[in-house]
Amino acid sequence: FVQIPFDKFKQKLKHKLEARGITFDLVPESHTSKCSFYDEESVEHHEEYVGERVERGLFEASDGTRYNADVNGAVNMARKATGKPNSELFSSEEDVERAVDAPQRISLSDLEEKSDSEGNFVGSPTLKEAVSDG
Repeated sequence: FVQIPFDKFKQKLKHKLEARGITFDLVPESHTSKCSFYDEESVEHHEEYVGERVERGLFEASDGTRYNADVNGAVNMARKATGKPNSELFSSEEDVERAVDAPQRISLSDLEEKSDSEGNFVGSPTLKEAVSDG
């Protein structure tokens, strides 16, 4: 295990992505781990949040559904970056369940294949595509 300062990591990642023609956008992560993607809670400050982190690495939605907290944060980052609701990120309610139960890994080569000549993601590589590929 090697520690790399976060700013240095971001700069290296940005350089590698831009070398491949992929746009690097940094999305502020504020409120992404506190808001419930499952309940489609808006990703912003709330006096009271719909869901909650019940243990390290575990998030609980308002109906008691428990899933990985990193999945919650990642989907909220995608929602925040794209401005799209779950219905545009996922093909169906079943895909939401699959993302909660079995998250899929997306590789850099997958992203390259789904980008146009200007480095913009074609179809955004949405969670809809990532989940249905698995």
